[in-house]
Amino acid sequence: LQLYYSIQEMILIRELQSSLESIGFAFEQINTDNILITGIPVNTNEGEVSKLIELLLLDLQGGFHSENSFSQADRIAKSMAKSLGIKSGAILNTQEQESLVNALFACKDPKTTPFNQPTFITIDSNELDKRFTL
Repeated sequence: LQLYYSIQEMILIRELQSSLESIGFAFEQINTDNILITGIPVNTNEGEVSKLIELLLLDLQGGFHSENSFSQADRIAKSMAKSLGIKSGAILNTQEQESLVNALFACKDPKTTPFNQPTFITIDSNELDKRFTL
């Protein structure tokens, strides 16, 4: 897979090369205006790679890059989570739903996303009754 980028983007890609390789990308060539990718991370399909790298570059060039309290690998992981996450409205079968919930609760902090948004809320039966009583 060969992708083309601006000179500024290529500089950033070179800076990120080792981090990208550690998460599963393999590069055959990194030239002045393009990269030749020969391997991609698990659970990523080839059709997503261009958009994934494009969004990663945007995140790291923008304000997202200024999150100095996080390592480069953490910023890359956050960007990938945002890009590859299951989109709102996606229909999942029972096994996919169970897998998603199990993966969530296996996380270090299952209550919040990498962007400090809540992942779920708890509503007791009294609250449900208040909201849905006719």
